[in-house]
Amino acid sequence: MTAPAITIRPPHRVRVATPHRAIEIPVVYPTGDTVQDVAPDLGRHILRTAFGDATDRPGLDPKSRELVTIAALATVGAPASELKSHIVAGLDAALTPEEIVEAITQVGVPHAGFASALTSIGVAHEVFAEHDAAVTAA
Repeated sequence: MTAPAITIRPPHRVRVATPHRAIEIPVVYPTGDTVQDVAPDLGRHILRTAFGDATDRPGLDPKSRELVTIAALATVGAPASELKSHIVAGLDAALTPEEIVEAITQVGVPHAGFASALTSIGVAHEVFAEHDAAVTAA
Protein backbone atom coordinates (compact mmCIF):
# COMPACT_ATOMS: atom_id res chain seq x y z
CA MET A 1 0.00 0.00 0.00
CA THR A 2 1.40 3.40 -0.93
CA ALA A 3 1.38 6.41 1.36
CA PRO A 4 -1.29 9.02 0.64
CA ALA A 5 -0.21 11.96 -1.47
CA ILE A 6 -1.93 14.41 0.85
CA THR A 7 -1.63 14.56 4.62
CA ILE A 8 -3.91 16.42 6.98
CA ARG A 9 -1.76 16.37 10.09
CA PRO A 10 -1.30 19.95 11.33
CA PRO A 11 0.73 22.11 10.97
CA HIS A 12 1.94 20.72 7.65
CA ARG A 13 1.26 22.42 4.36
CA VAL A 14 -0.58 20.76 1.52
CA ARG A 15 0.76 21.18 -1.98
CA VAL A 16 -1.55 20.52 -4.89
CA ALA A 17 -0.02 20.97 -8.32
CA THR A 18 -1.62 21.23 -11.72
CA PRO A 19 -0.04 21.93 -15.09
CA HIS A 20 -0.91 25.64 -14.92
CA ARG A 21 -0.61 26.55 -11.25
CA ALA A 22 0.62 25.24 -7.90
CA ILE A 23 -0.90 26.25 -4.60
CA GLU A 24 0.24 25.71 -1.03
CA ILE A 25 -2.27 25.86 1.79
CA PRO A 26 -1.72 25.67 5.54
CA VAL A 27 -3.90 22.94 6.97
CA VAL A 28 -5.26 23.43 10.46
CA TYR A 29 -7.95 21.22 11.90
CA PRO A 30 -9.50 22.16 15.23
CA THR A 31 -9.89 18.42 15.89
CA GLY A 32 -6.13 17.80 15.79
CA ASP A 33 -5.32 14.32 14.55
CA THR A 34 -8.88 13.03 14.96
CA VAL A 35 -9.68 13.13 11.25
CA GLN A 36 -6.39 11.46 10.29
CA ASP A 37 -6.72 8.81 12.99
CA VAL A 38 -10.40 8.00 12.52
CA ALA A 39 -11.28 8.91 8.93
CA PRO A 40 -8.18 9.52 6.78
CA ASP A 41 -10.15 9.00 3.57
CA LEU A 42 -12.53 11.80 4.58
CA GLY A 43 -9.60 14.13 5.18
CA ARG A 44 -8.05 13.32 1.80
CA HIS A 45 -11.40 13.79 0.08
CA ILE A 46 -11.95 17.18 1.73
CA LEU A 47 -8.47 18.38 0.79
CA ARG A 48 -8.64 17.15 -2.78
CA THR A 49 -12.08 18.64 -3.34
CA ALA A 50 -11.75 21.93 -1.49
CA PHE A 51 -8.09 22.69 -2.07
CA GLY A 52 -7.47 20.90 -5.33
CA ASP A 53 -10.53 20.82 -7.54
CA ALA A 54 -12.25 23.98 -6.28
CA THR A 55 -9.33 26.33 -5.77
CA ASP A 56 -7.65 25.40 -9.01
CA ARG A 57 -10.58 26.23 -11.27
CA PRO A 58 -10.10 29.00 -13.82
CA GLY A 59 -12.21 32.14 -13.65
CA LEU A 60 -11.05 33.84 -10.46
CA ASP A 61 -7.62 35.17 -9.63
CA PRO A 62 -6.21 34.27 -6.17
CA LYS A 63 -7.15 37.67 -4.73
CA SER A 64 -10.80 37.38 -5.81
CA ARG A 65 -10.94 33.74 -4.71
CA GLU A 66 -9.79 34.66 -1.19
CA LEU A 67 -12.24 37.57 -1.01
CA VAL A 68 -15.12 35.25 -1.90
CA THR A 69 -13.89 32.66 0.61
CA ILE A 70 -13.60 35.21 3.42
CA ALA A 71 -17.13 36.47 2.69
CA ALA A 72 -18.51 32.93 2.65
CA LEU A 73 -16.78 31.95 5.89
CA ALA A 74 -18.06 35.10 7.59
CA THR A 75 -21.57 34.31 6.39
CA VAL A 76 -21.67 30.73 7.63
CA GLY A 77 -19.99 31.51 10.95
CA ALA A 78 -16.95 29.34 10.25
CA PRO A 79 -14.50 28.60 13.06
CA ALA A 80 -12.18 31.52 13.80
CA SER A 81 -9.11 29.45 12.90
CA GLU A 82 -10.43 28.81 9.39
CA LEU A 83 -11.46 32.43 8.84
CA LYS A 84 -8.10 33.60 10.20
CA SER A 85 -6.13 31.40 7.80
CA HIS A 86 -8.07 32.77 4.84
CA ILE A 87 -7.67 36.38 5.95
CA VAL A 88 -3.91 35.76 6.12
CA ALA A 89 -4.07 34.16 2.67
CA GLY A 90 -6.07 37.17 1.44
CA LEU A 91 -3.41 39.58 2.67
CA ASP A 92 -0.78 37.39 1.01
CA ALA A 93 -2.82 37.57 -2.21
CA ALA A 94 -2.73 41.41 -2.08
CA LEU A 95 -6.13 42.07 -0.52
CA THR A 96 -6.11 45.20 1.61
CA PRO A 97 -7.53 45.27 5.13
CA GLU A 98 -10.17 47.69 3.82
CA GLU A 99 -11.30 45.17 1.17
CA ILE A 100 -11.51 42.40 3.76
CA VAL A 101 -13.50 44.57 6.17
CA GLU A 102 -15.83 45.62 3.35
CA ALA A 103 -16.46 41.99 2.34
CA ILE A 104 -17.29 41.07 5.93
CA THR A 105 -19.54 44.13 6.26
CA GLN A 106 -21.35 43.39 3.00
CA VAL A 107 -22.25 39.83 3.95
CA GLY A 108 -22.17 40.07 7.72
CA VAL A 109 -24.80 42.64 8.48
CA PRO A 110 -27.58 41.91 5.95
CA HIS A 111 -27.09 38.15 5.53
CA ALA A 112 -25.26 36.56 8.44
CA GLY A 113 -26.33 38.92 11.22
CA PHE A 114 -24.59 41.22 13.64
CA ALA A 115 -23.07 38.45 15.76
CA SER A 116 -21.30 36.85 12.78
CA ALA A 117 -20.19 40.24 11.48
CA LEU A 118 -18.75 41.27 14.84
CA THR A 119 -17.03 37.92 15.36
CA SER A 120 -15.52 38.05 11.87
CA ILE A 121 -14.34 41.63 12.33
CA GLY A 122 -12.73 40.58 15.62
CA VAL A 123 -10.82 37.84 13.82
CA ALA A 124 -9.80 40.28 11.09
CA HIS A 125 -8.60 42.79 13.70
CA GLU A 126 -6.41 40.09 15.28
CA VAL A 127 -4.93 39.12 11.90
CA PHE A 128 -4.29 42.73 10.92
CA ALA A 129 -2.47 43.37 14.22
CA GLU A 130 -0.31 40.26 13.77
CA HIS A 131 0.38 41.19 10.14
CA ASP A 132 1.35 44.75 11.07
CA ALA A 133 3.65 43.48 13.84
CA ALA A 134 5.35 41.09 11.43
CA VAL A 135 5.85 43.84 8.84
CA THR A 136 7.25 46.21 11.48
CA ALA A 137 9.61 43.54 12.79
CA ALA A 138 10.94 42.73 9.31
